[in-house]
Amino acid sequence: MIRDLYAEVMALVTGHEGSPHDGRFKSWVKQVTSIDELATGGYAFVGPFLATGTVDVSTPMVLVTATTRGSQKYHTTTYNVLLLNQEGDLAITDIATTDKERGWALRIRAQVADLVEMVQGNKHNPLAAFTDEELLAEIHRRNL
Repeated sequence: MIRDLYAEVMALVTGHEGSPHDGRFKSWVKQVTSIDELATGGYAFVGPFLATGTVDVSTPMVLVTATTRGSQKYHTTTYNVLLLNQEGDLAITDIATTDKERGWALRIRAQVADLVEMVQGNKHNPLAAFTDEELLAEIHRRNL
């Protein structure tokens, strides 16, 4: 599916937060494909950053966003987690935190890991179309 997912995510997040995107600060969107349990910061969320502009989107996916608001001296970054479901609907989850205190990634890492596991479990498995008996017969046929 071809869409400008970065713009859709930013529009949804800024609408949820109640204020427009502040272009003075860098914002980002990252697709989370797995969790690095050894990392304590944002590097715990493994996956590519979304580029601006039109991209080919495969569903479903978990996204982490960072948006910053405030003055140059006193600003806060908010981290939101979004879910793009199988049908291509984008929704903000209740998983969110800020950088007002250290350890933002640790506060949401377990919840994001559970969400990623759930999403990956919902991916289509081509072998699901076969019965157990058919799969076992094929295994025996191959002498495995």
